[in-house]
Amino acid sequence: MRRSGMSWNIVEIKKRIAELHDRGTLSEEVVNAVSSEGRCAPIECEIIDYKETQDTNPQAIAKLVRHIVSFYNSYGGYLIFGIEETESESVFSVVGVPENIINLESLKAKIREYVGERIQIAGTLVPSVTLDSKPCSLYLLFVPKRPEERLPVHFHRDAPGQVFRKNDIYHRIGDECIEAKGPVLYTLSLARPNPYLATQAPWSLSNVITKRLESNLPDRNFICTRFVGRRAVLDELWGWLADDLSHVKMLAGEGGLGKTSIAYEFSDRVSQHPGVPFEQIIWLTAKREQFVGGQDNFVPVPETHYSSYRGLINTIIEHLPILIDISELSEMSLDELRRYVRTGLSEYPSFVVVDDIDSLSNDQQRQVVELGFLLSSSKSKLLLTTRHNLAYSQDHAIEVDGFDAAEFSEYLDTLFDRKILPRELSQKEVERLWALTLGSPLFTESVCRLLRFQAFDDAIKGWSKGAGSRVRAAALDKEISTLSPESQRVLLTVALLSEASVPEVSEVTEYPQDVIEQCLQELSSLFLLAGETLGGQPRFSVPDNTVRLVTERAATLVVDHTRLKDRATHARMANKGGGGRSSRVGLAIAQAQALLRQNATEDALRTIDDARKKLKPHADILGFRAEVLMKFDPPKFDAARRSARDAYQKGCRRPSMFFVWFEAEWLAKHFVGAEEAASAAIDAKLSSLEDWWIKLAAALVSRAEDQQIGFTSDRKVALFFEASKALSCATGLVRGAESKTWEGILFDVHDRVWNIASRELRDLAGIDMAVDALEKMWRYGDFRCCHSHHAIQVGEAICSYLESPLTRKSNVAIKACSSRMTRTRYLVEERVKKYPDDTRNGALLGAMGDVHTRFSAAISNPHLAVLSRG
Repeated sequence: MRRSGMSWNIVEIKKRIAELHDRGTLSEEVVNAVSSEGRCAPIECEIIDYKETQDTNPQAIAKLVRHIVSFYNSYGGYLIFGIEETESESVFSVVGVPENIINLESLKAKIREYVGERIQIAGTLVPSVTLDSKPCSLYLLFVPKRPEERLPVHFHRDAPGQVFRKNDIYHRIGDECIEAKGPVLYTLSLARPNPYLATQAPWSLSNVITKRLESNLPDRNFICTRFVGRRAVLDELWGWLADDLSHVKMLAGEGGLGKTSIAYEFSDRVSQHPGVPFEQIIWLTAKREQFVGGQDNFVPVPETHYSSYRGLINTIIEHLPILIDISELSEMSLDELRRYVRTGLSEYPSFVVVDDIDSLSNDQQRQVVELGFLLSSSKSKLLLTTRHNLAYSQDHAIEVDGFDAAEFSEYLDTLFDRKILPRELSQKEVERLWALTLGSPLFTESVCRLLRFQAFDDAIKGWSKGAGSRVRAAALDKEISTLSPESQRVLLTVALLSEASVPEVSEVTEYPQDVIEQCLQELSSLFLLAGETLGGQPRFSVPDNTVRLVTERAATLVVDHTRLKDRATHARMANKGGGGRSSRVGLAIAQAQALLRQNATEDALRTIDDARKKLKPHADILGFRAEVLMKFDPPKFDAARRSARDAYQKGCRRPSMFFVWFEAEWLAKHFVGAEEAASAAIDAKLSSLEDWWIKLAAALVSRAEDQQIGFTSDRKVALFFEASKALSCATGLVRGAESKTWEGILFDVHDRVWNIASRELRDLAGIDMAVDALEKMWRYGDFRCCHSHHAIQVGEAICSYLESPLTRKSNVAIKACSSRMTRTRYLVEERVKKYPDDTRNGALLGAMGDVHTRFSAAISNPHLAVLSRG
């Protein structure tokens, strides 16, 4: 009879290997933990891998070096030589190796040649036995874990056969060595607790808490509605973020190539990444307007933060929790201001983005770059965007070009979806358009504007000759100069607010409402347009061209224009968010946020509670109150949970409220509440929805693991499968390495399920549980071969159940067993159909056939028939 495979406790074996590696064990104790009777457990994962032998040709040695570097960059681990994979991913047999399989010193030298440093690997021969009980030797190679203070190692040159390339960084995901890309490049620089150590919870807080950093990032729709491509540039930025010796980086390139979009997208991703050392993201731009290719015209930027080097420094200081009178900044020297910046960014680590520095003079641009050199002793980082400037060191610059051909097609798809490109283009037209624009987003949108009205050839020809942008509307200098000082102040205020009501303008200008109404009357025939009425209050706005002119002339219109801009910024931020909160609610929240930045947590809570007394119960106030409560040391979990729940029930849908609610429930180990918070966030359709599916899965797994006494096996299994469903939803929303990571966790959850189900195969109820579990794993996309072996194991359990003399079996029971046997056989046959080229198929079908023969014999047993009739 064919063997269907041995039974292994995969979870416990992985824990054991992790513990041995943590102790630095290099002995037969490691091999004994994974092997028995000439076979090894199918546990290849992040910390262990099997190899049958090792060739000495250069390409094979390079692959071994890649293996070792991947282990080193991740958690460390073991390589065991002399193990043959006789059935893919399921059966590993001991075959042994010669004594001279590895030349350790030569291997160390080759590693140093490829990565520029020594990795202190160690190895030894370990006695073992083959499947037919013959003595043999295995070679055990120990790879240490990279020290926390060291950055991930990268390759310094190409390997033969393109095994790896210069500058590649590799790490382990599951049983694979994967090139690190995107956020993984930064994550590898953080602490890396071994996920299999018994002391490590299966879900740590850093796995699931992805609360966004505070930031003043502008509306995404203004910068880039949908970001595509730029993977190489983003990878380089993630690598820079992990480099603690580099504090300034520039995105350099011609206008219209998307430097600002790249800086925005990277900042947004940094704001969501757990573990970054920043307290906030500061976005500063010198742009007053930007050209929109689709409109063939300039449009105003919502907010401009600086126009000089000194103004930039002042603005940075205003975003830091420094106890200083802002009005005193104008009297300080540049050296004094720089000291404040250095101190503030050291004590309050920030990710600072300075967009469009080429608006400054060359000398001032160099001074901005030098700000980065002030940060050498801090965790803060400075990202700049600028046009080409050969005076800059290339070590500090990333050259930005247009989209490459593959990304360009993806970009055109987004333009079509957004109705900017009027029709889909043929491949030949795409190639012609790319050759014309060289992948420039700005030029491409400009051509697409012509395609709305012209044939493709005519549009290409016309754009090549250059119609250009339209002339800016004439300035209104004479009309503005005749306004009263009060009306000029009101005009600038409405321009800064974009749209405002009388009470809002009154709060910013600090004029009484009757004065505001007089000014609006004076302005109405010239500059203002009536907007929608909100809450009974008429609203006003300024035409775009007037906004551009007024904001450019702010210094001549209003003496304290900087202070007015600051008040308008606060008012505009207060009017953002869900729930339609009033500006007074927004101002209360803004004040509390400022107090939190100064670590005045008690004062911040007092501000919020005072606003609660003066105003009717407000969802956003309650939501932010929960955020404040979690800032205490230690956090006030219970009060924060209650406040967040109350806020949600009253309609608060602030993303930060959901993060705080989940965090409070999680830290309080109230996993049912964490599940509710994650489900509510999913129902609210927040951005980064995959993160919330992961949080939901974490809560469900933690619920199952947390219930040790009085919690039935079937209920645990049900919770695990709810987590599987959530993980499947998350995996469907991501691609690449991240998808592989969550798929690995899905498999781990299923392994936990099988550990439970396999212990319950003593009776028909347990067999039912196991068959149901295997069918659900298949539905959730877990097609691993091990589950075919598990199905065969269930079939054997059915036979044992029927053959047992201890229990009477009725006809109903025999029919039930027949049904279960049919289902297990179906699972094996379906996998064979799905993977027809799998070399294991013959063994699987043979083993299943043996089980079915045994089953047929059992149900035809005359003694069993008598019992069933009785």
